[in-house]
Amino acid sequence: MTEERFRRAFVILLVVAISAAFVAMIRMFLLTILLAAIFAAVSRPLYLQVERGFRGRSGVASAFTILVLLVLVITPLSLLGGTQLDWGKFAAGMLGLFLMIASFLAAGLYISAQVRTPLIAAVASFGLLMLLVVLYMSGSAEGTASELFIYLSHFGHFLSFLQGLFDSSDLVYYFLFSAAFLILTIRRLDNERLAR
Repeated sequence: MTEERFRRAFVILLVVAISAAFVAMIRMFLLTILLAAIFAAVSRPLYLQVERGFRGRSGVASAFTILVLLVLVITPLSLLGGTQLDWGKFAAGMLGLFLMIASFLAAGLYISAQVRTPLIAAVASFGLLMLLVVLYMSGSAEGTASELFIYLSHFGHFLSFLQGLFDSSDLVYYFLFSAAFLILTIRRLDNERLAR
């Protein structure tokens, strides 16, 4: 019995050690891998739509999707020919955009897990996102300015990224928003799975 426990403990220790060594080897690339995963998750719906348009030809759909994404990335870089591009502001804006999209995806995923019909999920997700916009508009309106409404809104946090400011409270907001909706989605799906 103790020999079996020793073997299990040794295997677990070996897996942890190998995992730690692997993370140490790729730690310089973790941010790149994370951004690539976010970019892939964001662009997958576009690819699926394009694949349907090309009647299931995945090679042509992949090439077209890559072309569209390259145009989206290269377009801001075209400004380099005529102006001085502020790379810090550009990077902050792109980071803010990715964080906002990731949080929108997390909220949409949660709403999609709550309902059975995709149309209802899409309308409810759009309604939630419009609520966040209305919160920002009502918080920044003259005479009724409310810091709480601006803080609860996505757009208020995104604006600081667009100005080139990297505020850790905005990063924490997007992280907590996304994590909360992802955890709620996982719990909902687990409850549904256990109910069967």
